[in-house]
Amino acid sequence: MVYIFYGINDFIIKKEIENIKQKEQIDSVSFERYDLENSNLSEIMMHADEMNLFGNKKMILVDNSYIFTGSTNKKLPEQNTSILENYLNHPNPDTILIFVILKDKLDERKKIVKIAKDKGYLKEYNKVDDKEKIVFNMFKPYQIDKKDLLFFIDRVGDNLSILEQEANKIKLYKDKDLIITREDIINLTSKNIDTDIFNLIENIITSNKKASIESYHEMLKLGEEPIMILIMLANQFRMIYQVKQLYKKGYSEKDISKELKVHWYPVRKALSKMQTFDDKKLLHYLYQLSNLDIQIKTGKLEKELALELFILQI
Repeated sequence: MVYIFYGINDFIIKKEIENIKQKEQIDSVSFERYDLENSNLSEIMMHADEMNLFGNKKMILVDNSYIFTGSTNKKLPEQNTSILENYLNHPNPDTILIFVILKDKLDERKKIVKIAKDKGYLKEYNKVDDKEKIVFNMFKPYQIDKKDLLFFIDRVGDNLSILEQEANKIKLYKDKDLIITREDIINLTSKNIDTDIFNLIENIITSNKKASIESYHEMLKLGEEPIMILIMLANQFRMIYQVKQLYKKGYSEKDISKELKVHWYPVRKALSKMQTFDDKKLLHYLYQLSNLDIQIKTGKLEKELALELFILQI
């Protein structure tokens, strides 16, 4: 069987792959993993055609499968997709071949995508149908109240991988005490400030001044310094601008992370926001924030008032 899993939700994709491994009883000896950005597709397909020496099924996982996307990055190696096209017509029944693409869409015009849709199993993983249920299951067999569960999600953020890490941290600490409280969440988890910043950006995007002011005041209540909020806001706009320019040049999410020397998560967040802003607006916001920073540091503006003025001008 040939699977093509794509989408920005890498957590769900990983879980799906683990489910297949368990169902097919794939052990470490029968598992191979490649990265298409530094591997040859012809070599991978040769391994896919081979019989497993240990008699049972084997799994081949191929990360960063850019051949299914519209990537124009010249740094990526050229691949002979006709070999995969032939394989899709005559797959090895003893091989489970999985291609993973952490992008929100495929290039539907490509021949290889059309054949994959017809001959393989293609599935999108962009949306999370029931995030609360997924996170609730992360805590099992521990018990957590629904209000505290929602508080946990709001505090930690949208990234399911990070949510799982923080849930495991709480479970490890609680040991045999199976009841998780809000106090545990506050004491044991790290608050994701990016969540608040992106809420503020979301409100700025929609020109919702009232919600923007409320988001800003909420951050102040949580003890965030106005100067730090300004800096974080400027950093996020700068990130969106830089990511947008690199994306237009054909860089993948992974390439952008390497180029900017940042984790993939803020890059993915920026990718999801970049279409909302044109370049001039992003540069204008950065210019305004820079001027506010100077005015605060020279004593011309009160720091609490500075960002309110910025929000009122959007």
